[in-house]
Amino acid sequence: MAKDTQFPSGNRKQADRVKRVFASFVVSAVEEAAEDEKMNGTGAAAIADWARSKEGHEILCKAGVTPCPDCIAALRELVALSAQTGPSWSRRQVFSHLRRAQTDHPHDHLPAALGMRHEAPRAA
Repeated sequence: MAKDTQFPSGNRKQADRVKRVFASFVVSAVEEAAEDEKMNGTGAAAIADWARSKEGHEILCKAGVTPCPDCIAALRELVALSAQTGPSWSRRQVFSHLRRAQTDHPHDHLPAALGMRHEAPRAA
């Protein structure tokens, strides 16, 4: 039987700390995109491009978010709302918004859990 080598068994506290670190990267990305949205209107597109990139996908997964199309749309919505309202959002607010997007489509997490990536169909 294969062992999980990333964290020793029983070390859940360390795994939770690592997850929080990656969650802070997501919040920072949302804040930076909101600033871009205020300045030149490109923040929503930038956060969507980041979420679809290899690095963004990996960070979102390690933060506990499945980067499905609904979550990417939720990130775009967060950027737009943050650009309009002004103050930054807390980690808890950002992730509750993303989790609501994930619960709308509960089976979207299965391909990511199996190591498969969501890919858009290619045009002929």
